[in-house]
Amino acid sequence: MHLSSIDKMKQFVDRYLVDKKNHPLHILDLGATDIGGCYRPLFDQAQWHYQGADLVPGNNIDIVLSDPYSWIEIESNSVDVLISGQTFEHIQFFWKTMSEITRILKPNGLCCIIAPSGGPEHKYPIDCWRFFPDGFTALAQYSGLEVIETTIQSKDLGYSDGSDIWKDAVLVARKPVQKLLQLNDNHIYKRKIDTDAEDSLTKIIKLIQPETNILELGPATGYLTEYLKTKLNCRVDCVEKSEEMAKQAQLFCNQMIIKDIDHLDWESHFQDKTYDYIIMADVLEHLKEDEKTLKACRKLL
Repeated sequence: MHLSSIDKMKQFVDRYLVDKKNHPLHILDLGATDIGGCYRPLFDQAQWHYQGADLVPGNNIDIVLSDPYSWIEIESNSVDVLISGQTFEHIQFFWKTMSEITRILKPNGLCCIIAPSGGPEHKYPIDCWRFFPDGFTALAQYSGLEVIETTIQSKDLGYSDGSDIWKDAVLVARKPVQKLLQLNDNHIYKRKIDTDAEDSLTKIIKLIQPETNILELGPATGYLTEYLKTKLNCRVDCVEKSEEMAKQAQLFCNQMIIKDIDHLDWESHFQDKTYDYIIMADVLEHLKEDEKTLKACRKLL
């Protein structure tokens, strides 16, 4: 880790986290293997929980990711601050990585990414890219993040290790809070399906065969339900707790049951029914009776 990168990350901490030293923060460092230095000392605060993540075990690594583009080890909306330095130039499909960053950040969570705009080829084990402020801006916008700041080191600053050569670029961005959209005079949550993205919904869609029978638990306003019906010609039954959201989702499902899943009478509602797929997108972690729900679902498959 060269000095110019450590200096830029310190500037991020001083500018954006200085007033949060007494607040609990989960900080995840992507590509955190200690090679001649790391960022951990910059985040040494009693209330902060720093974790280093990488694809292989090593110094400064707390989480070993099994897949560079699907971080099953890290829950959605669980990280306050995502940092990464001198990593993105080594990632083949960095836009997929950025989508995972968006997924795991909490609403209003921050990310700081530092990557070179210059310097010689350096393979660890590959060296694919260089970054500029406009590129970082485009990447953040593509991934659904709000750009706070992009900068680039345009001149030599006299770092003793010669790291001026990298001319590091920096992105600071925030995950926006999902805004409520007005639908039929009601303010309720709605998402869009982006089949080119790498989020959980897209991964679900790729597993579903057309013209099949589906039970969707917690469809919200039916953003996934609509896609299943209109694009895949599936027959979808739904269980939704919110009456307000169910009004939207029922436009696209065969049967809508408005009920708290934890208090659902499975036998009476689903007698003699079977399904090819049962979908719970960001639902299971909110249930009190998750084991009971999974056992009931198994009987319907």
